[in-house]
Amino acid sequence: MKEASFTNNMAEQAVQNQAKGAMCLKTLHGAEVSAGLQGVMTTLRKQRLNLFQALLNINAKINVQLSTT
Repeated sequence: MKEASFTNNMAEQAVQNQAKGAMCLKTLHGAEVSAGLQGVMTTLRKQRLNLFQALLNINAKINVQLSTT
C-alpha cells in the first residue's frame, strides 16, 4: 500500500474545515460524530479509495455487529 504524505499544513486544514462544519451543528454529540466522519472520509481520500463504496462497507459492518449483539 502506498503511504499518503501528510504534512502539518494538511492536518491544520483538515482541523479548520472540521471546526467550520462543527459550528453549524446544534449539539456537541453531532459535532463529534461529524468530525469523526470527516476524519474517516479524509483518510479514505488520501488512500484513493472509493468513498461511497467504503462508507457502504463500513455501514454493513456496523449493521452486522449490531445485529449479533
